[in-house]
Amino acid sequence: LALLGKKLGIACCSLFLSRLQGFQFAGFLVLILGSGLAQLHFQPYFYPVYDRIELALTGLLSAILVSGMVSFSSSLASAADPNAHNPQAAITVIVIGCIAALVLASLYFVARDVRGILRDRRSARNGAAAESSHMKRLRALNESNMQDLDDPSAFFLSLVSVSANETSAPERHRMTVGSIEMADMDKCGVEP
Repeated sequence: LALLGKKLGIACCSLFLSRLQGFQFAGFLVLILGSGLAQLHFQPYFYPVYDRIELALTGLLSAILVSGMVSFSSSLASAADPNAHNPQAAITVIVIGCIAALVLASLYFVARDVRGILRDRRSARNGAAAESSHMKRLRALNESNMQDLDDPSAFFLSLVSVSANETSAPERHRMTVGSIEMADMDKCGVEP
């Protein structure tokens, strides 16, 4: 929903403020920085690395926006006074550098994510007994929200089904959620 609101804001700024470039720039900057601050505050992604990636790309996008506005205002100034010094070449290099940094950062983050996925799959295939960092984060998130549950058995059932997919059969009988062992859940009638 937040992404749709951001896209709607960008579309409104593009359509309704197209003749008022200063307000259009301000609208875009408010949208981009506002979404970056919301991203920083709410951290909506399950994996924290995706929040950091989003913030880095938002910062680079803001730099591109500001350098584009500087380029636009410089071209307006040179059109008004043709004899004035025109830094358009330097500004163009800065804009191209910001765009190249955005592309390189995007490629780096995609490669890093793919490498992490492949590493997790390899460790799962090799029968690594260590719990993955993703599973640890899920377990901590679920344990912190346990007091809000009306029916803890449904919580245990969902957690056990997720855990059962990540662990081998001999390890399942040793799994714990907080201080509750799987054997205790079996006594309560919760089947994995």
